[in-house]
Amino acid sequence: MAKTFSPSQAKGRPSTAGLVGTVEPGVTGLTVEEFGSGDGQNRVTKFTFTNFTITNTDAAGAGSYGSQKLYDFPTGSLALKNGYASFTSSSSSTNLSGTVKFSLGTAAEATGDTLDSTQANAVVSTSTTAGSSTPGKGYGAAPSIVNGTGTAADLYLNMGASASDSAGAATVTVNGYAIVEWSVLA
Repeated sequence: MAKTFSPSQAKGRPSTAGLVGTVEPGVTGLTVEEFGSGDGQNRVTKFTFTNFTITNTDAAGAGSYGSQKLYDFPTGSLALKNGYASFTSSSSSTNLSGTVKFSLGTAAEATGDTLDSTQANAVVSTSTTAGSSTPGKGYGAAPSIVNGTGTAADLYLNMGASASDSAGAATVTVNGYAIVEWSVLA
């Protein structure tokens, strides 16, 4: 079960309650830790995935894709500063083999296996080999500003596979972690 942190529970308690995000309810295989800086503005959120699953949807000739919402950032303009991820992936389905791409971003992938733009604005699209014990390692995208003033920005784990690596829908099991550095500007 995913955890929702309030400022009194999070590590590095921020000086303002509005600086802690909310974990998506009902997500299993996900643990979230919040870390704050001494100034109370800068945040680091660590997402640990243990047998976390995502369903990849078949997109016919465009491969397959899947997304899972992980987190709601606090309302406000958000600066995504840096990120890092290290994942392994596997699937018991024969529909998925070979290379699986992953990214973290403020938008869900919904069309195919290309993970770019706001689908990858926290951690860029990175590849891992399905079933391999060697993790795929992804790094932060260029720092960006996200408008979360009207509606709080979300964070998604996005996955995709090319048509040559995907023969249909499949459930992908993810193990590893991701770290996102961010702050609320206003």
